[in-house]
Amino acid sequence: DAICCNETHDAEVDASRIAASEEIAQEAESLVQHVE
Repeated sequence: DAICCNETHDAEVDASRIAASEEIAQEAESLVQHVE
């Protein structure tokens, strides 16, 4: 059971990291567009 929990946790962490990086990318794009 512990292994399953760890795998689920890792997947959630990866998903949150991806979501965070996507948000940062979108913010960066909006900043660039604003400058232009």
